[in-house]
Amino acid sequence: MDITLFDAIRKRPYVLPVLILVSTAAALVLNWYGLIYGITYVLPHLLYIPIILCAYYYPRRGIVFASVLSVIYCVLVFFMTPASFDVIVSACARCIVFVGISAVISYISGHVHDDLHVCLRLVSVVESSRDAIVGTSLHGIITDWNKSAEGLYGYSAQEAIGKPVTLIVPMDKSAEITTLLDKIRTGEPIDRYETERVTKDGRRLQISLSLSPIKNHYGEIIGASYISHDITDQKRLLDAVQNAKDDWERTFDAVPDMIALIDRNYRILRANRSMAERVGLSPEEMIGKACFETVHKTHGPLKACPHTLLIRDGESHMQEIHDDALGGDFQVTVSPFMGVSGEVMGSVHVIHDITERKRAEEALHENETLLREAQKVAHIGSWTLDPKTGLENWSDELLRIYGFEPGDVVPSFSEHESMIHPDDWSILNATIHKSLATGQDYEMEVRLTRKDGQVRTMLSRGHIQRGKNHEIIRLIGTSQDITERKITENALRLANNKLTMLSSITRHDILNKLTGLRMYLELSKESVKDPVFLEYITKEIDAAGAIERQIEFTRFYESIGVNAPQWQDVAERIRSAASQLPLEEITFDILLPPVQVYADALIEKVFYNLIENSLRHGGGVTCISFSFEEMQNGAVITYRDDGAGISRTDKDKLFRRGFGKHTGLGLFLSREILSITGITITENGEQGKGVCFEIHVPKVSYRVTLT
Repeated sequence: MDITLFDAIRKRPYVLPVLILVSTAAALVLNWYGLIYGITYVLPHLLYIPIILCAYYYPRRGIVFASVLSVIYCVLVFFMTPASFDVIVSACARCIVFVGISAVISYISGHVHDDLHVCLRLVSVVESSRDAIVGTSLHGIITDWNKSAEGLYGYSAQEAIGKPVTLIVPMDKSAEITTLLDKIRTGEPIDRYETERVTKDGRRLQISLSLSPIKNHYGEIIGASYISHDITDQKRLLDAVQNAKDDWERTFDAVPDMIALIDRNYRILRANRSMAERVGLSPEEMIGKACFETVHKTHGPLKACPHTLLIRDGESHMQEIHDDALGGDFQVTVSPFMGVSGEVMGSVHVIHDITERKRAEEALHENETLLREAQKVAHIGSWTLDPKTGLENWSDELLRIYGFEPGDVVPSFSEHESMIHPDDWSILNATIHKSLATGQDYEMEVRLTRKDGQVRTMLSRGHIQRGKNHEIIRLIGTSQDITERKITENALRLANNKLTMLSSITRHDILNKLTGLRMYLELSKESVKDPVFLEYITKEIDAAGAIERQIEFTRFYESIGVNAPQWQDVAERIRSAASQLPLEEITFDILLPPVQVYADALIEKVFYNLIENSLRHGGGVTCISFSFEEMQNGAVITYRDDGAGISRTDKDKLFRRGFGKHTGLGLFLSREILSITGITITENGEQGKGVCFEIHVPKVSYRVTLT
């Protein structure tokens, strides 16, 4: 009998009374009808239906109901069959049976309902438990599966019941089921056994498992109850805490600074590996020892000990010390650590080795002193300009160049303007603002009017300093007094001009004489008939022509090295040289970035000679190109054509004076022009594939400008 079915019926309050009343009325009516026709043995049994229903569902009222119903039945029999003594006796006996049966059923029902309520309460506890509860047989077959088990493992009760419990056990842990069931068979419960289980979708869970034996009413063990608590998040949290602790431990020991926890009595509570190694002990050996004895090798705390100050006022302290025991200079920082109630328990000691920093500071101070002395000797002053605030900073030597002593004036842009010659200030001011706008460095000469009225010449250089994001943060510059050098340069320039003038006059006179000589040779050639003398005269005419070409060639190179080198725009110089030559039928490419080289002004003649040689000796050149490439030790400007190239035997003699088919001076002088600023030129082409001249520029002699 399914008692839960009757219990479900009982939950409907009007169904049972109606059912009892209907069955009672029907039984009485049928018995009345049967008594009319003399039926007394079958129909009375129908009264058991309402009696049993009432006794089962209402055990406290069952006997009363049976007694009342028995009285009604007896009265009905007495009035319907008064003359039949046997029938009346039989009816009375039935009534006694009715009451007896009702009493027995009421007694049993009362106990059954109590047990049922206990069972239902236990079932409710199991079903509502947040832990997964699974029952199995001793053979590991699942017999029970609550709602939490469905939620935890993903299997419904229909899917799980009847299956082996290994359904939720990982393959590598299947052997533990046998071990656990063996313990259950002996009656041994298992509490909080941590293991792993697997869900329907394959996830592995960390589980805390409690097992207890299931017994029947005879006390025999017939199965096992598994209570599974998901501790995945808890384990993950514990692992995270442990990992954090391990990370802290590793970090504590990995920090190069010396760290120690010290209590109020100067006893070391803990020390990291750096401190232990510094004093020659292990971290464990340092615990409990006095810090001043272990670290400083003294019999008491240091004078003005930061730990003493912290214990006194509860504040953090920092000071720099020199400690011979530790062997260097150190920055000591102490910070309080508090107890639960907020009292100072001690300090965290951090000792940072600043020995190298101290040495660097001393070296920096020495270098600054040397720099000041060097600036003083070389008459070079330095300055900085902040473009955002307009603030300037001048070195002591710059003040002296301006005619002041340090402290006489406050550096400023307006003060700077008042010291520059009025004719040069507008140019310098525009140059500074252009440098700040474009990010390009600059170099120029300006005149300075000193406080005493003396006019001096300065070489002013400016360099842009950029920040991490490539923004302009400062303009740094130098100013060098070059007055004496300018006087010397002007004297040399005057002497060179005089020599140039003398060279020009001499060249003019020689050319005039050569013209006369060639005229007489031509006349002699017309009047001489002897072939031998004609050949001599022809060679004399050729020699005179060669002399004339060489003298004319010196016109272009008489100013070589006369003027100081300057920054030359390479592409502009190439275009200027090319514009003087017939390149209409030539493909001409300038594949250069905006690059400048520091060279003599005659570098344009170098490019001119390269192009002219290709046209004159290249043998059908159709393509000429210039390219640029930065290398580790500088940059290379490469000149190429697609002509006949240069033979291997000629490469070694290519830059010698006099080698060649024209004057023999073009490449020789080109090399000399470039060498003024340390630039070299080589030819690395392959015969039959054109020339390849490579101009090697040192790092200090070129710069790529921003567009």
